[in-house]
Amino acid sequence: MMTVLGVVLVLACVAISAFIADGAACLWKWARANLPPETVLIQDFWHVCEHLAQLLRDLHGPGPRTEALWAQWLVLLCALGLVG
Repeated sequence: MMTVLGVVLVLACVAISAFIADGAACLWKWARANLPPETVLIQDFWHVCEHLAQLLRDLHGPGPRTEALWAQWLVLLCALGLVG
């Protein structure tokens, strides 16, 4: 409880706050209940990539086609300046 109180006190001093989590529903629920309503909720990049890789495996199965699509996606992210 003390940590939550400390976080809330710090948030009262900043104009914009963000909460980064792995996408677990309990974390988003906690953030919505305990953080200011204008807090930006962000799913961390690692878990986004993990979910997209799983989607590719689900759609195309494991193997060279999936790996090539994954590589193309990463090249696009780098070209857009989102990874690097």
